[in-house]
Amino acid sequence: NPNLKYERVDSLELGYRWQFDPSVGIDVTAFHNEMRNLSGSLQPPPYRDASGRTIAPIGIETNGRGHADGTEFLLTDAITTKWNVALGYSFFQLYATDNQGLPSSGNVDRMTTPRNQLQFRTFIDLSTHFEVDSAAYYVSHIANTIPACICRIPC
Repeated sequence: NPNLKYERVDSLELGYRWQFDPSVGIDVTAFHNEMRNLSGSLQPPPYRDASGRTIAPIGIETNGRGHADGTEFLLTDAITTKWNVALGYSFFQLYATDNQGLPSSGNVDRMTTPRNQLQFRTFIDLSTHFEVDSAAYYVSHIANTIPACICRIPC
């Protein structure tokens, strides 16, 4: 489509880091994004051409708008010089509409975005050549089709 426009995002982010002592710190961040010219699909009804084939056209257009808001928290602790842990949480909310103010097709927020995520990571230096890193994540559900999950990732 030669009439497509570039997607545009104006973003505002505000954050602060507190270092309680040399080993313990917390980061807090909040953000707001305004989005314009979001790409989306336009699907007119299928039709039959002169030879009897069914044609299902799909078009792309940039008529969407939206905004996203979120916060993130991260607590870090150097328990010893060789053992560090981190605990993080993020909240994310996304809403998109078309030019007429109607919710976007697929309702982006509930269909593609988990609102809550929690993570725990640990890093242990066992020697100069051997380190163990491990992480556990919780991701909240997406729509009614993808349930929340807890994942553990040894590295």
